[in-house]
Amino acid sequence: MKRKYIIIIMSVPILLFTFGCTPNEYQKITVTKEDISFSFEYPATYQNHDETKFSITFLRWDGETLAWDYSNINTAFSISVFDQTEEFPNAASYLDVCLTNYSEAPDYELFERSKILLSGFEGEFILYKARAGLSGEYINPKTSYFREIYLDYGDKRWVISIDCYQEMVEQVTEEFDHIIKSFKFID
Repeated sequence: MKRKYIIIIMSVPILLFTFGCTPNEYQKITVTKEDISFSFEYPATYQNHDETKFSITFLRWDGETLAWDYSNINTAFSISVFDQTEEFPNAASYLDVCLTNYSEAPDYELFERSKILLSGFEGEFILYKARAGLSGEYINPKTSYFREIYLDYGDKRWVISIDCYQEMVEQVTEEFDHIIKSFKFID
């Protein structure tokens, strides 16, 4: 394994010199689970943290901490896929309930709600800020900025979300845009 690492490090300057370009900062992933399949490119600085039957989560930490430590997480990206239900027959109905819940969080402010295309399918995009937490307990006094897409595809409801702190907003906006542009549903 160390040998591969050394070869990669040594080959990068050669590529830069030969082609005059920087190394790709994104990695491609293809996810196939039961009746869903999709691919996208994500920043190489993200680490695949959790993968379940219908969700995938990537995190980026400050420093070298690899353990689950809320204080070091500066970006969280996830894709969640849900079955349509009677209560939530589509993504729009789910989004409306989510917005109602989000509005109760401290520092909540909705900046944008608009239509967006993801892999050729129309969904809804929201941009907001809030102090988020788990189970109603706010784990950090810092406000997070969220970008989320709610979309119906096939017989599923999709939610694609990224959040970060204010100091990361510009970088994460660029990363999210790249993820969305590279996202493809695979039939």
